[in-house]
Order: sequence, then C-alpha cells, then structure tokens
Amino acid sequence: MGDWENPYRTLDKEYEVRQLQVFHNMMKKGYIYRQNKPVHWSPSSRTALAEAELEYRDDHQSKSVYVKLPVINSSKH
Repeated sequence: MGDWENPYRTLDKEYEVRQLQVFHNMMKKGYIYRQNKPVHWSPSSRTALAEAELEYRDDHQSKSVYVKLPVINSSKH
C-alpha cells in the first residue's frame, strides 16, 4: 500500500532534513554507535553483499540493475 497523498522522495531536501533529524535523535539516545564489522564483497559484481546473500546456493544467479546517473555541480556538494 502506498500513501499517495504524502509521498516521500529520496532526493527531496525536506525528506533528507527529516532523516538527518531522526538520525541525530537516535544518536543522542545512544542507538547509533561505531564498531568493526566485516564487509562481504562480491568480486564478480564488485559490490558489497548483504548477509542474507551469503546464504544463497552456489548456483544462484541474482538479477541486478545498474543505473548510471550524471553528476551535476559536484563541486557544490
């Protein structure tokens, strides 16, 4: 189900500000911390793997989509 009257857009500045506020509040409450953790790497797709992907059968083939987006005014960010 989608909330079509109140959509969120990941590149919307107001959405990003709200996400940062939530993250900041979680950090103040001690929910965010830094700790070492392994990063499982796929040499064939050259991407990091989720832990669930480590449980696939050896003959499993994932369907991937690679999207290339242009970088505009990168010096301003």
